[in-house]
Amino acid sequence: MKRDRATGNTVWTSPLGITYYRSPIPVHISPKMFDPTKHRKPPPDYDGDPPF
Repeated sequence: MKRDRATGNTVWTSPLGITYYRSPIPVHISPKMFDPTKHRKPPPDYDGDPPF
């Protein structure tokens, strides 16, 4: 986990390679941005189980 000095955001990359950004300033984000069906496509070998 590290803090971006320019923006103050906290950046954390999970072991799965997913990068999370946490801003200290509350930002209104529309629910559409969190719709998993819009952003992620399952990998070709996806069989319905979580990858862990």
